[in-house]
Amino acid sequence: MLFLLPFAETIKNKKGPHATPRPARAGGIDPLVELLGSDCNEVKDEAAAVLRCLAIGSDVNRQAIVAAGAIPSLLPMLSSGNDEVIEQASGVLSTLALNPKNASAIISAGAVARLVVLLGSAHVGVQQDAANALQTLATSSAGRDAISVAGGIALLENLSASKNVRLRSAALGTLKLMDSHCETPAS
Repeated sequence: MLFLLPFAETIKNKKGPHATPRPARAGGIDPLVELLGSDCNEVKDEAAAVLRCLAIGSDVNRQAIVAAGAIPSLLPMLSSGNDEVIEQASGVLSTLALNPKNASAIISAGAVARLVVLLGSAHVGVQQDAANALQTLATSSAGRDAISVAGGIALLENLSASKNVRLRSAALGTLKLMDSHCETPAS
């Protein structure tokens, strides 16, 4: 099952000044993005996992992944019906959104409404990755507006009482970002 993950780990473990951006320069990202469109859930899951690894800690790779067309390929994965695929897709979007330009593209593509729907999933891992992605997107006013419009506040409030510490933390973190940027009426 984990046939692509060693590829990502090998690349990430290379040391030196040019180690992290190497996949972007070597052309390794485009084929991985193409695999996101596979008919096989295991292939999608693996490709997303590798892209997620490559995006962590490398803004160059995050930009290259988006430039390769990952966002439109990740969106259908959010409604694939396969929890592992959904988790990976949410995780990639969350990591890509660390770059403000990418976050704007993710919001514009309509990902927020899909992520808000996932907050109601029966699978805690799906809820957690969706909440993490929303927390990252809530750092911008467009993200906060999209979360609010999609009805995310009530769902996040419900998840803020979760027994799962990571899920509760992501929900509370998003709500804090939403609350800290709300305008209060003048007295």
